[in-house]
Amino acid sequence: MGATAFDVNYPTHKYALDLVARRITAGKKEIQAAKIHIKNLERQGKNYDFVFDHTKADRFFKFYEMCFDVERNEYFKLLPHHYFDFGLQFGWVHKETGNYKHTRCYKQQSRGNCKTTECAIKAPYKLIGERKYKPFDVDNYQTVHNARIYLMAVDKTQVEELREPIMSIAKHSPKLKPYINARSTYIRGAKFGGQIVVMSKDLRNKQGAKPDYAIVDELSSHIDGKRLSALEKGFGKKEQAQLDIITTAGDMLETNPAKVEYDYAKRVLNGDVRDERYLAIIREQDEDDDVSDTKLWAKSNPMLRYLGKEKYASTLFEAIQNEYRRAFENNDLEAQRQFKIYRMNLWQEGAVNSYLKSHEIKLFEECKVSKEEFNRLVRDKSCIAGLDFSIRRADLTAVGFVWQLDDGRFAIDGFGYMPVISMIKKETVDRVPYSDWAKAGWLETTHYPMPNSEEFANIICKRIKERSCTIKEITYDSFHAYDAVTGFIDGKFDTLGAGTFSESNVIEVPQNVRTLHIPTIKLRDEIIQKNIVWNGNPLLKWCFVNAYEFKTQTGDLIKVMKENKTSNKRIDLLAAIINAFVRWESLKIDTWVDRMATAVDFF
Repeated sequence: MGATAFDVNYPTHKYALDLVARRITAGKKEIQAAKIHIKNLERQGKNYDFVFDHTKADRFFKFYEMCFDVERNEYFKLLPHHYFDFGLQFGWVHKETGNYKHTRCYKQQSRGNCKTTECAIKAPYKLIGERKYKPFDVDNYQTVHNARIYLMAVDKTQVEELREPIMSIAKHSPKLKPYINARSTYIRGAKFGGQIVVMSKDLRNKQGAKPDYAIVDELSSHIDGKRLSALEKGFGKKEQAQLDIITTAGDMLETNPAKVEYDYAKRVLNGDVRDERYLAIIREQDEDDDVSDTKLWAKSNPMLRYLGKEKYASTLFEAIQNEYRRAFENNDLEAQRQFKIYRMNLWQEGAVNSYLKSHEIKLFEECKVSKEEFNRLVRDKSCIAGLDFSIRRADLTAVGFVWQLDDGRFAIDGFGYMPVISMIKKETVDRVPYSDWAKAGWLETTHYPMPNSEEFANIICKRIKERSCTIKEITYDSFHAYDAVTGFIDGKFDTLGAGTFSESNVIEVPQNVRTLHIPTIKLRDEIIQKNIVWNGNPLLKWCFVNAYEFKTQTGDLIKVMKENKTSNKRIDLLAAIINAFVRWESLKIDTWVDRMATAVDFF
């Protein structure tokens, strides 16, 4: 065979060729991965730094089928797509050192297709089965000793879903059992040393990590990318270290680290970014696919390619079919959205009754300007400040500001206010980076156990003065607002220079649908017309994306609320801005006065 020839019957290559020839039901991105693999096979021997070493791939294939599946009472069996995935990860090596080409592997496919189980087999392989040798030089190998394997998941429950199958494989696989000590408190290598470690939420213990292998399970469920970023710093210290990131699509796009990873993976597959060390395998429905077409479900569910051959394939198909019926036959729009995320592996920007639909969120994003430009636009102008106090006293309190610019557009901004002790607790519960937002100034914190009205009012006035602005009116939801409102009306904060306040311009906003309907609709209309300006405040956008639209029984009036009372997706800044928007018409006078004042320059 020539330098660029390869064995077309080798299972990894055969699967790739079948994908490209459309002999397998697969989506665009999986086919892209196959095309990259074939192209790289043809590049071997042509000034290319990597080579496909089938002996390394074969070694993992053999190990995989040495692992025993207790649930099915049989050994795990490799399926065609496994040969492709694992062949790409373990077969490609540096042509001189034999070290793995792919150091970072991102795999996204629908739930129920055994991503976690696959990693539960990779972990013990990396612990006891790994060998280091130059390409094809199988006899001159070095055994990897004292390997460190790290498991990372969003919480204890999820990490146990990964650790338990590892324990089961270690205890019930006869050929592996002599090499692994698996106990309830630890999993260690019996002959070669090393350990499989569950990573805590403490970022400090990740900075010094020296992983041979790490698994990040269901990245789309993580609060942010901090833990992953800290873990990444340990890579580069071991020659054959690999990071596996597995996930399904999700929502909460503004804070979802998996979406960032997904976008990068797409760029690699598209060829927009050249990253030889990055392996991206994405199985999802294509954009124009009809989700009711069961023949296409195999694009995002590779196990369905084996219907009639594998028992589990039939079980999975039945489960997906039942979910489809419940969602679509009952016209349950939210269930349809969940079906698209978890069964079709499609990213969804918001719920079907979201206040802002996906295309409106994009329009909102297009209204963004830099902080510097925003401050220039609102400088020397008066605004309305809307207050929204939290239902639970220790939760997020918010203020929203609304200005009307000379060109008729509305500028909006605001900030959150929260006790430090609450922020630390809620960062995990709410799954958003409150501490990062606090450092960036989008969130103010207090050391009081609950929001302090006087401190909050002082911060509001300080922020307005920093922009050389004034507050024309304050609007508020009366809930928990008494102390702050009384202070403003009594003139307690007039000396701070943000405005002069009394009962005439500190105005309660009844929180009923008749009062809030018009400002709620107007705010959205201004966004759709791109008549809004904002400065990229991530806390503000998070609140906008989280809001749901609820209608009266007659369907003619709406109000924004959280998805439900227990939801951790907060909308406080949006509620504060809507409170301010109730009085938007009073800003028109100021715009006219500002224009007239500049006439002095004419004379």
